[in-house]
Amino acid sequence: MTSFSLARPQPFVLSQEHNYRLTPTISSWSVSKPNAPDGYAASSPSITSNDEITIEFDQQTDMPAVSTHADLSKILSISPNCVSYYGEWRDSKTLRIVLSNITAPINELTMTFKANVLEDQSPIPSDFLNGVNCLGSAVCGPHNSSVGICNNKGTSCRVHGSYIVKHGSVTGVGSDLTPLVPWWWLLLLGILLLLCLIFLCALGHQLHRKQTVHFLKPPIDCGKMIFE
Repeated sequence: MTSFSLARPQPFVLSQEHNYRLTPTISSWSVSKPNAPDGYAASSPSITSNDEITIEFDQQTDMPAVSTHADLSKILSISPNCVSYYGEWRDSKTLRIVLSNITAPINELTMTFKANVLEDQSPIPSDFLNGVNCLGSAVCGPHNSSVGICNNKGTSCRVHGSYIVKHGSVTGVGSDLTPLVPWWWLLLLGILLLLCLIFLCALGHQLHRKQTVHFLKPPIDCGKMIFE
């Protein structure tokens, strides 16, 4: 007697492409020591426990949960890994992050927003047209591995990038900060610039020919014209 089994069908998941032009960007950063005595921050620029990082976005966000370390660690990671942190939304554009569990002063931290993945936890191909942070069924979250910060309507790509955080300065690192511009826009722009250059060269050549012909003409004899 022959036995057989039917493979269980995989659930259908509809992925959505989000609009990268609507993605919130970071307009300002600040690192502060709100609980330190006056003048202490200037004399001790290292990062210690209870320091705060304030991130200001250029537009309203969807404000995902950040009140615990578990919540915030789904959105971003901070290294060294020994650092604990939690957050608070002051408003829909301002995120405050409080650092803790720092046993020794640190000169700088690296903060990285979590990249998007598909629902089965597999990574999205890096050559996808609008970037890995724009496609999926849960771009803005939440799903098991990460949560994204998006615009307040949840229609944008998620905030992304990696940053070096110090007292007095925050700088972006890596290619994540490069604007997501489709390659065909760049190709079209290059063609337009080339056509403009050809037009200007042709116009300059034509003007040069007219000036050359003008100077080669013999001078007009006004006296001869009058008496003839």
